[in-house]
Order: sequence, then C-alpha cells, then structure tokens
Amino acid sequence: SNAPCASSSDQVTITGVAAPTASNAGADQSVCSTTATLAGNTPATGTGTWTLISGAGTITTPSSATSTVTSLGVGANVFQWTIVNAPCPSSSDQVTITG
Repeated sequence: SNAPCASSSDQVTITGVAAPTASNAGADQSVCSTTATLAGNTPATGTGTWTLISGAGTITTPSSATSTVTSLGVGANVFQWTIVNAPCPSSSDQVTITG
C-alpha cells in the first residue's frame, strides 16, 4: 500500500514434492545362464527405470522393479535401478550379475 493510492496484492502457490523412494537394486547375483531376474525395490514415491551400465544384457521391462534380463554376457554385467520424482534429485543403486 501507498496511501492515498489503492493497495495492490498478489499470491503465489508453492507445492511441495516428496523425494523419491531410496533405490535398492537388490543383492549381486551369480548365474549359470544368460537370463536372470532383477530384484529392485518398488517405489512408494516416484518411478523407477533399469539401465545397463556395463557388460551385456537386454532388460525386458525397464520400468519393472523385477524385470527379467536376457542375453547376459560372460563375466560382470552391471545394471542400475534409478527412481525419480521430479524436480527432486533421483536415487540410484547398482547390482552386478555375473554370468
């Protein structure tokens, strides 16, 4: 306000966003085949995605915490489970599947 002029006002809405669930990719595995089942945690907040970090393997359903992986390479194959809930920082964890 600045008398004798009319007052002026404005509003702003701030919406809080929860941080994503802490990511847990599960325990490392050793398999005697070219397939395995990933064992990530199901996010209570946010959405998860598997990615191949190193080695070889095809993730059947990248958005499923317990996706199957096919075409694993011989030796160490590293996969990462990342949970996001924008605009918060993501949470990720890695698992090694040795074939």
